[in-house]
Amino acid sequence: MSTGTATCLALVLSALLPIAASAQTTPVATRAQQSESISGTVVSTGSGSIVVETDANEFVVFRIERGATRPATIARGSRVTVVSGPAPEPGEARVATRITVDRQASATADPGDRPVGSAQPSAIPPQVRRLERQIERQVRRYGVGVRGGVALDPELVTVGVHARVGPFFDENLFFRPNLEFAFGEVTALFAVNLEAVYRLPVTRQGRWSAYVGGGPTFAFIDRGFSADDDGRSIDFDEFSLDEGFSLLGGVEYPNGAFIELKGTAYTAPNIRLLVGFTF
Repeated sequence: MSTGTATCLALVLSALLPIAASAQTTPVATRAQQSESISGTVVSTGSGSIVVETDANEFVVFRIERGATRPATIARGSRVTVVSGPAPEPGEARVATRITVDRQASATADPGDRPVGSAQPSAIPPQVRRLERQIERQVRRYGVGVRGGVALDPELVTVGVHARVGPFFDENLFFRPNLEFAFGEVTALFAVNLEAVYRLPVTRQGRWSAYVGGGPTFAFIDRGFSADDDGRSIDFDEFSLDEGFSLLGGVEYPNGAFIELKGTAYTAPNIRLLVGFTF
């Protein structure tokens, strides 16, 4: 990776990550002031979320973070009290810090015999379901996705697929290997990138979460050029395997969409701008 490319990459990342951090975080003092206790009936639970219907027939979605105080199991139909901090952004879920079961639902109860004020899952509004699915997608340990973008030095159009596995060791650390296919006027490339990404904790509560990462890359490159001069054909073909190392940074939306800038040393292309989606 040339000095100019490395400098460009560093400048873009240094501008991108502070903007994401400042846009997503809420001061600790403000969060403490907005702590709230809500009681109601559990209508849905997941790995990282719980949906409660209040006595006023309002549905509230909570994100359950690691470290929250909660029972090992919470049955649908149970009466609970949830202490939570504010939603990081309008339209986002509140963050549960403590869940207390006031009355546990009977495992043998008739599903139709529900407490007053509760509702069947089908009655949950679509926007509540969408928010619940977004949270569950974020906490899921396995995911796959697609990506595409442009590359410089050489100039290429790139498409690819990736997997996301984790977290490992830390709740913000993920393994994200990906396969990449790139095509240009002279160069064709197939790359295997064994990358890990770290989601920055200061931004993970917001509408966008920022991340950084890197890992080894193995690129199979074919370069070809041909020209015709007075009936004589000149052909040049080269196939090579290059090993390198990538450094990357980006921002990801809760629904799985992301924008990423990646620089690669010791192999081509030197820099990529990518957009993608993780299902």
